[in-house]
Amino acid sequence: MNNFRIFPKIEVKQFNLVKGYKLEGLRVLGNPLSFIAEYEKFLADEILIEDVLASLLDSLIETKLIKKIAQSSSISLTAGGGIKNIKDAEKIFAAGAERVILCSAALKKSNLLTEIVDKFGSQSLAVKLEIYSRNNNIEYLTFNNGREVFKCNPYDWIEHLKNLGVGEIHTNFIDDDGTGES
Repeated sequence: MNNFRIFPKIEVKQFNLVKGYKLEGLRVLGNPLSFIAEYEKFLADEILIEDVLASLLDSLIETKLIKKIAQSSSISLTAGGGIKNIKDAEKIFAAGAERVILCSAALKKSNLLTEIVDKFGSQSLAVKLEIYSRNNNIEYLTFNNGREVFKCNPYDWIEHLKNLGVGEIHTNFIDDDGTGES
């Protein structure tokens, strides 16, 4: 049985594809739609699109962008950024995403995870962990694009997420982010 999937992650700031280095210094790389078209050529199984500053800026990922991606691509879409409540999740699903991904809100409002699972099912929810590690030792979780610390053992948090019924857990190691070394 083959459990390997190609799952590119697209980071955006509003309508621009961006990338940082260790979650800092975001630079614009271009139009996310053109990158997604390339991923589709290389048979990606799913695309993860995340507005990396939405939570920090108290905004929601652009649903117009999600709709454009969903209409122009046959690849399954997971989307997130700035989701604060069930209505935000509903907007993202209505725009064409098959799954939502939360990071900051998952740490601040774990009841929101339960609401999403109860309403849409476990398969509809992913949670991203921003993990700061030093010398390959996991130190702590962060949120708001690495700017705030969440005081919890990451392994305990993963167990908590599993018990809540979260369908997927994604990890982003801050020390490796944007370095091309992992």
